[in-house]
Amino acid sequence: MKYVERLWRGMPRDALSAHDNSAEFGNVLVQIRDFASKIGCENFAQTFDNALKTLRGEVAASEYYAVSFAALPQPSLRAFAAAGIADVFGAMGSWNDEPPSMAQEMGLGDEYDHLSDELLAQKNLAILFAINGW
Repeated sequence: MKYVERLWRGMPRDALSAHDNSAEFGNVLVQIRDFASKIGCENFAQTFDNALKTLRGEVAASEYYAVSFAALPQPSLRAFAAAGIADVFGAMGSWNDEPPSMAQEMGLGDEYDHLSDELLAQKNLAILFAINGW
């Protein structure tokens, strides 16, 4: 297979535009942090709290995430670092490993699904903002 780069002619002007979703991302981080505590997943609650503190600028992005994107403006850098911290999906011991069954046993499966979907969406939007929004 050979990689070929091509110009995307006629690309919609807003295809790569992204807005700062820090408020929405922060909101879901608070909700999922509290939910993780409620189902007994304190390690994930701490991870979500670390992402929230990074997003808010309460701790430096480099405190929890090695970031070497010095050219990024601070809001973008914080969003990118927080998204990296909150990326808990996939691999062994991930957010979609044991927590879904723990939530299901407590009758909270729908809440788990909703918050996980929202976290994934806001995390991805944060990355789009961080890279394309400046």
